[in-house]
Amino acid sequence: MKKVLFLVASTLAFANENLIEIYTDQTIITQKFSDANSSFSAFVPEGVESESITINGDCDANANLKKISEENSQSYIKWKQEVVNLNNKLEALNARGRFIEQALIGENKSNDVTKRADEFYKFSLENIEKISAAKSELEALKENEPKSEMAGFLQLDMKFACSPKEATLSYMDDEAPKTLNEIYADTKNKNILIKQEILLTNPFASDVKNLKLAIYPTRYQKALAPSKFYPWYEESEAEADDGYGASKNMLRAAKVAAEVADMRVQRDENEFAKIWKIDGINLAKGESKYITYDTQKMDANFSVFADFYGSLKAYNVASFKLNDDLTPAKTQFYVNGVSVGSPSEFEMKAKDEPVQLFLGQNELIELKKERLNKFKKSSFLGKERISEEGYEISVKNNSSKSVDVTLV
Repeated sequence: MKKVLFLVASTLAFANENLIEIYTDQTIITQKFSDANSSFSAFVPEGVESESITINGDCDANANLKKISEENSQSYIKWKQEVVNLNNKLEALNARGRFIEQALIGENKSNDVTKRADEFYKFSLENIEKISAAKSELEALKENEPKSEMAGFLQLDMKFACSPKEATLSYMDDEAPKTLNEIYADTKNKNILIKQEILLTNPFASDVKNLKLAIYPTRYQKALAPSKFYPWYEESEAEADDGYGASKNMLRAAKVAAEVADMRVQRDENEFAKIWKIDGINLAKGESKYITYDTQKMDANFSVFADFYGSLKAYNVASFKLNDDLTPAKTQFYVNGVSVGSPSEFEMKAKDEPVQLFLGQNELIELKKERLNKFKKSSFLGKERISEEGYEISVKNNSSKSVDVTLV
């Protein structure tokens, strides 16, 4: 479909259907307008480039992306008039002060100046106080210049060659969404609950109802096919510079580079099989909230990992069969409802065998290790020397519950 820029005065339209598609590195927003006029306007977030905007309809369309003028808003007009009024008040007070000053000079020429001095002082002081108050009020007013209700948005004017029965507007946001995982370990009931959440912010210029959300655990692929293949042993200048595939220097790279690219594509295809779709989301303008898009609850065995080799500390461990992969994200861990840590980036892969999940240090398990030099041997000359050495270790459970301990 043809798309060019134009300038036109359009009416504002609100979408009948809104969809947000979230990839790990990008967000795509789509709005559908039913029975639209031949020309109408919509709002898109600041930062959206015109090149990333796609408009579809029953006929050709032109579009223009522009900043929103704030000077026509009622709040801005009222604020501007208040600034003008305060400036006029300041000018009048300054003129009044000059009048008082001139009157005082005139009185100095008469014999009555002593009798009127207190009265002139009172007038001058009162005027100075009014000027100071007006200046403070003006400064405060300028600091609180009203922001447009459309602040943070750009206006997109669209004009179609017809009145489309349905028009679709799509655009990209390169900012990766914020994700959060929560893992709840219940040692009493012996289970693990995992929640995957995403922080969803209303990207529209108004409240939105029945928003549809799709989450894909993969990157958005700008290149859907591999570059054109040229035999490594017969590369020519024309082939290297035709602009279709890789540059000449890239073609000279080792063949392993091509193999890595193929592995990446294959892995993306495998990961793409899992998609989350959520309907019926309601968000107020500017509202942000976490949306839970995946929940897993699994039986788990809990034990204690005793690290005698390194830290000489005991750690709680859960062993369970993970149903699905855990998307990399900041993860909050809870043990029996108590927060025990929050790694900035954490992920797990589902495997055929159970996975082990460390849940922080167990302060109730006390470990001790003492080096022993008891293994001695006498030489032929009667001298004793140490031929072997060992350690004596002990584990003390200071809790009221029995635990399984694995020694390492």
